[in-house]
Amino acid sequence: MLTNGPRPTKDLRPVVPEAPKILLHNVYGWFVRTGRGVYDLTDAGRAALVRWPQPAQASPPALAPRAAG
Repeated sequence: MLTNGPRPTKDLRPVVPEAPKILLHNVYGWFVRTGRGVYDLTDAGRAALVRWPQPAQASPPALAPRAAG
């Protein structure tokens, strides 16, 4: 999801619930914080995607409206 530019963790959490923790710990140095709760890929992160391509992910399913009452 970060391949399209910086994203807030709230947008990543529905697809990857552990995303905020992964981005914060940044073990491999693939992410950079660009704002409060917003992350982007570093050059090393982009190089990792070339070396280890990821399958295209489907968009997360839309949430069904909650029933009133």
